[in-house]
Amino acid sequence: MKAKTHLDYKTFLDTFWTVPTASDDPLLRRNPPPNHYTHRAFRQTVAKASERDRYTPGEYMRWLVTKLKLCPKHSLSLDTSPLSGKPEWGHMEPINDPRPAWARPQVLFLFVKDSQSPGPSELYRHRDVLAKAQRQFNVQQLTAVFVVVVGHDFVQPMRVDRAGAVLAWPENYVRDPAVLPHLFWRLSVLTETQLGLDPMAAPVLPGDPDYELMQSLAERRDDTDFPWEDGAVVPPAAAVGDEPAKPRNWRHERSWFKTLLDPTEDTEDFKHDRSLWRLSVPNDEDPDEPRKFLVGSPLAYRSSKTWPIDERNTRVYVAYDLVGLKFVCLKDSWREVDAEGFELEREGEVLKKLNDAGVPYVPTLVCEGDLPGQDTRTPEFWSEWDGFPDKEEPTKLRHYRMVTEEICITLTDVKDSRQLVSIMHDCITAHAAAAEHCGLLHGDISYNNILICPTVDATTNTVKWRGMLMDWEFPRLAPSHKDSGTPRPHGRRSWKYTSLAYMHASDSVLTVCDELESFFYVLLYTAALHLPSNLPTPDAPKGFLEAFFSTDLSKDSPCGWSVSQLKQLALRQARILCAPNKDELRFFLPKPHSERLDTAFNALLQEYLVWCHAAYVRSDAGRKPRRNLPRTYRSPAVEGRDLDELARKMEGYDALKALFADALEAWPATQVEKVVKSEPGEVELAMEAFWKEVAHMGGVGEGTEVAGVAHVEEEHGRRRKLPTKSREDCGQDEREENPKAKAKGGRGTKRSYDTDVAPAVEEGLVRGPTRASRRIRGEPAPVPEELPAKRRRH
Repeated sequence: MKAKTHLDYKTFLDTFWTVPTASDDPLLRRNPPPNHYTHRAFRQTVAKASERDRYTPGEYMRWLVTKLKLCPKHSLSLDTSPLSGKPEWGHMEPINDPRPAWARPQVLFLFVKDSQSPGPSELYRHRDVLAKAQRQFNVQQLTAVFVVVVGHDFVQPMRVDRAGAVLAWPENYVRDPAVLPHLFWRLSVLTETQLGLDPMAAPVLPGDPDYELMQSLAERRDDTDFPWEDGAVVPPAAAVGDEPAKPRNWRHERSWFKTLLDPTEDTEDFKHDRSLWRLSVPNDEDPDEPRKFLVGSPLAYRSSKTWPIDERNTRVYVAYDLVGLKFVCLKDSWREVDAEGFELEREGEVLKKLNDAGVPYVPTLVCEGDLPGQDTRTPEFWSEWDGFPDKEEPTKLRHYRMVTEEICITLTDVKDSRQLVSIMHDCITAHAAAAEHCGLLHGDISYNNILICPTVDATTNTVKWRGMLMDWEFPRLAPSHKDSGTPRPHGRRSWKYTSLAYMHASDSVLTVCDELESFFYVLLYTAALHLPSNLPTPDAPKGFLEAFFSTDLSKDSPCGWSVSQLKQLALRQARILCAPNKDELRFFLPKPHSERLDTAFNALLQEYLVWCHAAYVRSDAGRKPRRNLPRTYRSPAVEGRDLDELARKMEGYDALKALFADALEAWPATQVEKVVKSEPGEVELAMEAFWKEVAHMGGVGEGTEVAGVAHVEEEHGRRRKLPTKSREDCGQDEREENPKAKAKGGRGTKRSYDTDVAPAVEEGLVRGPTRASRRIRGEPAPVPEELPAKRRRH
């Protein structure tokens, strides 16, 4: 919401706060406009400076409104004390309206002490104004928020929507005594829709039958609801008499629904508001009758204290379907209508294509649609010549709602590495099916868009967690599509999970390889955040992830974002380094074996990284030398392997799906080293192939860690015996020689295997290691300060 524009004061009122003009209109007969007697009384009252000096700006305006009865049947209430040091806010509210504040329209007032209005550009950049508007967008169902700025002698209304703000030029109410009485009169006769309330939403209040229904739905029903834990036994459904069994829900859905009816006191933006709504969503089956859903507070939303403000105002609800009689997921957002000349499909339209094509592990669409007449209006009045020096053209947004059947849980509930790999395998399968059957790539693979969906395994009657690939709002055309060569708009995406080649490329054509690399980053991010590893302290995972996935604005990058040095090193040398022991990142088993290496997961992650490495160094971006990168050796897992062949594995889905499937089939239940051999003459088993790959990589674990380290030490010992030039060529064949050292006539700084090779990204945070840890070398480990199991992040 950065865009802003302005209108003449009278034009603003006539555009947004239109009132009837006919003298015989019933509304005007009940609430006649102020006359010259009111204007004269206002002039005389304002002329008394003694009264003005006794109050703060907000208290003085409240005194004026009450004394002169400027807003019939309404009062001006102050929200904050002027002694708090915060901006003085107030709002208009009806005197005899029993509804809570969240259920009725509110016009906000900001009182300032200046005798001159702050410039529109300066005012709109005020974070408090944006945060106040964002909070109203979160708590209420609104199309716009109106804010009236009142100073020593001026008044300035503004309208804020998700695309920006339209501000009126300030008007002096001391010089013209008709300004303020007429403004308050207009506010008293406007409809709720004119004041910004969404007509497709209705508050649910005590006494409403739906209010009692929502309270009843919040009660626990463990005897009929499905347990959500992976592996839990599902109780059989029971029918009452001749009636069929009612639709069953998941326990976590009902629990969340109850919590969101009465959020805790520490919930941002909902400390004092317990909003309940009946939301309408367009329905293709009956266009004249929208489908209705009951919701409480949103399950997911962007807090008003988070910067920058979310212009899409995406909110996700646990909703109850009054037609299907079950809990569903309702997404409310303001979507972009077009971008860079391309008309954007609604997310529901994309999901319908995927559902009709039988693509697995994607949400199941219930209904969706744009809300009629609810577009942002700021673009209508925007002009690049209106005098603002920091103009930014507003984006046209449209109010949109979508309902899907599944209510998923986040990756924070992942219990072990095998569970994580299984979930990622499902999402890769979904991505492959979408590309094959619909010609679409997801376009925004990220941690928040891969969720866990509890399902019922009919063969065992137990709960089975499956992956779910969410948020198909900005899909791209797959390479197989006839228009795949046309660059698509960048859209919105999580840049920290984006492939390096895509970020460094001069065009914006997305490929399958780019998407598969994004899956790797999500796998790494989730594992480092939630699985035991050799990151030494509880805060280390967060610090490592901030350094590895950090992105900053950059004018040198085609996409506008820079890539961290750690991520570039990981792809160039096929190893991930962590601090402070200068070790390669390794993961351990959960309790009670948290000191033992997770052999299967480490092997899978390393092989996946090798494929990403090969694809990158063979790409146009990877062939370009990168300055200011440490000179390091590639991982032994790459030595002697055909990079072209490895890179081709990332051009399609079959190789990666097979890698994950073989790993899951071979995954040891007790995580001990297993020898799997086929009988003579038989086809090699998938498990045997997987463990051979582990051995080829110098895999670590029971019975293999010493052999793996021996391979590493042997490789680096071989390099030490080589001439300097050969040693540099062996380890740095795709990097540019140090230009500073070359200018001095030297051969560059020597790098031994046991020296630091990467400067700290942030002091004391991450340093690039190359030497193996004591555990991997087979040496006894020092006694840690805390058990590794406590390093797990939740």
